[in-house]
Amino acid sequence: ASVTSSQSSMGEQKLTLVLFLGGVTQAEVAAFRFLAQQDDGGTDYIVATTSIITGQRLLDSLTESIQPVRLNPF
Repeated sequence: ASVTSSQSSMGEQKLTLVLFLGGVTQAEVAAFRFLAQQDDGGTDYIVATTSIITGQRLLDSLTESIQPVRLNPF
């Protein structure tokens, strides 16, 4: 989700807050840096997140052990 402030008639910069719930990768943060450079400094981005996701954390989340559930049919 993001919240964007409006640009005033005085030519002030826009400020966009981007919130990632569940984590963000370095590539996603780099994309916002790229966007900030593309519009000649017209927009600043603030990135807030609950965690930074690394390659190791991603692999660990895929290999977590799952405990079997015993089902009682009656």
